[in-house]
Amino acid sequence: MYAVFQSGGKQHRVAEGQTVRLEKIEVAPGETVEFDKVLMVSNGD
Repeated sequence: MYAVFQSGGKQHRVAEGQTVRLEKIEVAPGETVEFDKVLMVSNGD
């Protein structure tokens, strides 16, 4: 499973359970962040 979301004017493709490093987001390491601009979710390749 993967999703494409938008953050900071860029689109990011991430897989389930993947750790993501993004610029311009001020959170402590290990903290959970929710993204409201999810562009696509897929269960396949």
